[in-house]
Amino acid sequence: MTTRNLLTLLALGVGLGMTAACGDKDEEPADDTATTETDTDTDTDTDTDSDTDTDTDTDTDTDTDTDTDTDTDTDTDTDTDTSDVDFEQGTWTFDKDRVVSDSCGEFDAEDFPLELEIELIKDGVFTLGEEEEESITCTLSGDLSFVCDPTGEEEDEGDAVVTEEITRAGQFTSSTSLTLTEVLSLDCLGSGCDDYAEEDGLKGFPCSLELSLIGTYSD
Repeated sequence: MTTRNLLTLLALGVGLGMTAACGDKDEEPADDTATTETDTDTDTDTDTDSDTDTDTDTDTDTDTDTDTDTDTDTDTDTDTDTSDVDFEQGTWTFDKDRVVSDSCGEFDAEDFPLELEIELIKDGVFTLGEEEEESITCTLSGDLSFVCDPTGEEEDEGDAVVTEEITRAGQFTSSTSLTLTEVLSLDCLGSGCDDYAEEDGLKGFPCSLELSLIGTYSD
């Protein structure tokens, strides 16, 4: 911002005063009259020139260049090579480790121990089942864990249609031992479901039973 104050031209002129006295001259000397001349000239010239010139140049140049290059390379390599899997084939004995949950009231300790046959049918795939009964197929992973195909059946009682499904998964802990989790799920449709549950000793529908089992090679 420029501020300019100009205060000029203050002039005091106090005029000129002059007094002159003259007399006639005779040939004979006469009175000598003195002449007094007063010249008073007062000239006051005040020139105030206030020139304030403020020039503010603010140049802020901020150049921020942020280059964030995040290269996350996640290499997830799941080893599914089961060519070195070594576990015994033949008869395995399974016993109850614990009842994880039971909303059916279906668990019967008299069902255990039970014997199942394990047979490796190809690399990474084996079967699990009772002798002379239909077996289920289980697929191995590289850490010797496995998941079996679900099994199920449907029972039609006319006024009650009951469905059953069993899932199994586990892991070999050595060549002669494994853990197995088995889940039984039951459901029913129809007006006779309550009667069916009462006759079969079930608490009601739907319900489930989850068991943790331990398997040991026996033959």
